[in-house]
Amino acid sequence: MKVDENYVRMKIEELSCIGRDDKGVLSRLAYSPSFWKSVHWLEKLMKEAGLTVTIDGVGNVIGSMPGEEGYGDIILGSHIDTVLNAGSFDGAVGVIAAVETARALRREKKRLRHPLKIIAFAEEEGLVISGLFGSRAYIGKIEAYSQDSQIASEIGIDFNQIRNSATDVSKIQCYLELHIEQGGVLEKNEKDIGIVTAIVGYERYKITIHGKENHAGTTPMEFRDDALVKAAKMILDLPQKAVEIDKEMVCTVGVIKAYPGACNTVPGKVIMEVDMRAVEESSIEKLRKYMYSYYCEKDMEIQQELSEPPARMNKKIQEKIEAACKKQGYSYHYMPSGAAHDTTAMSLVTSCGMIFIPSIGGISHSPKECTAYEDVNKGTQILMDTLLLLDNFGQ
Repeated sequence: MKVDENYVRMKIEELSCIGRDDKGVLSRLAYSPSFWKSVHWLEKLMKEAGLTVTIDGVGNVIGSMPGEEGYGDIILGSHIDTVLNAGSFDGAVGVIAAVETARALRREKKRLRHPLKIIAFAEEEGLVISGLFGSRAYIGKIEAYSQDSQIASEIGIDFNQIRNSATDVSKIQCYLELHIEQGGVLEKNEKDIGIVTAIVGYERYKITIHGKENHAGTTPMEFRDDALVKAAKMILDLPQKAVEIDKEMVCTVGVIKAYPGACNTVPGKVIMEVDMRAVEESSIEKLRKYMYSYYCEKDMEIQQELSEPPARMNKKIQEKIEAACKKQGYSYHYMPSGAAHDTTAMSLVTSCGMIFIPSIGGISHSPKECTAYEDVNKGTQILMDTLLLLDNFGQ
């Protein structure tokens, strides 16, 4: 069963126009006017594909196709919200490709045994509330007293809407997501398809380092208590220690602020944020323990801001993706995902698989983000073929 390559390209390009300003900058933040415009655009697209469509209380767009009684839902999904100054492919590829699978089934008059759901999850990016908000609401993982619920209420989403967005997870058979890689591994290895083995776990920390403000000209070096110098040592040390623990692990300091922030004053305080990620949870634990034991002194405070365990992909689904690649003659590469996706949330309640396609130059979250449409078409075909394998043989 072949997918319509022209349709996928046309709809990705149409979607990329929603939220693009007169300077050509694309920003479609969750719950913004452009986001809701894209929601209703997608609703129309899904209905044209023969799906029954609902938009739940948190903005998830859910297209449904019935199957036979007694079978669990196969869900295909991704997201349509973007970061600021975004590219056109992140999330959008997976949603439009999934809609095309429904169109193909309708064209061929084929009825799946399993009910099919295609979902565009809201607020994957986490720039308005927190990341994976829509998918976590869908599986009932947001509590009334949580910060997510409080922020949601500020933009007009009350907890009843969040609660009513939760599905019966016992009816889910499996979840499958097509996504751009957002890195350069597939391109470097000249592979068509990435078969994701796991999504890395990650932890984030806010670290406050105290020193003593003083005059930059009159304070001798030997008498200084420079908070920024202390921070610099930590910034150099933690990534090196991460690689020593696990060569696949990454550690990043992406935010750093020195106070008072004057070039003629020795910094008396630094606030920075540390992000550590690894497929092996034990690796994160080792780096965390090292950081606390070596750096948590009287003049330093370490506060955990976020923690997400690794998400393992189902091996049988990986095998189905591989079989689909062999059928089409596409090269493939088993690999972890260094970024979180809606699959991360869905893996808490069901068996999951992810399909990656190459990102040119390994660039994402940027206007320069690009994936060749030849690769988009290959990914869409593998999504279609894997869906059929999952439906015929279970997972």
